[in-house]
Amino acid sequence: MLDAALHVLDRDDGIVEDDADRRRIAGILEACIVISLVFYCLVLVAVSMVLPRDQLLGVDLPVAQAFRIAFHSSAIAKMILVAGLLGLVAVWNSLFFGATRVIYVLGRSRLLDPRLGRLDPISGSPNRAILLVTGLSIAGIFLGKGV
Repeated sequence: MLDAALHVLDRDDGIVEDDADRRRIAGILEACIVISLVFYCLVLVAVSMVLPRDQLLGVDLPVAQAFRIAFHSSAIAKMILVAGLLGLVAVWNSLFFGATRVIYVLGRSRLLDPRLGRLDPISGSPNRAILLVTGLSIAGIFLGKGV
């Protein structure tokens, strides 16, 4: 899927120039995924070493609680919560831009409504794709925790 997306971007926009660039981008993405996986596994191991399972299940925010207990500071727990919130915002931001770009490319290739593949003549941005992703993001908020 990544290769297909990069091929479409290469053909239309000149973003990816050759196979070496594609391999480099794929390698960077793979490294990011592996580093993230290792980081989150280490967080889980650290939290499980600080508090027993029964105590972890009894608190609302186990990771923040574990850091508060480990460092004897509620400020550290608050910093962990802020860092988690910033991480969520960063992921939402990248997904927003990625989804907008995918919808734009699919509109240009006529796999979706072709109006989604048009650029605004003034700003040069895919306004319709941005509005669609924004609307879906706002609608997703109202679906609740279970979705």
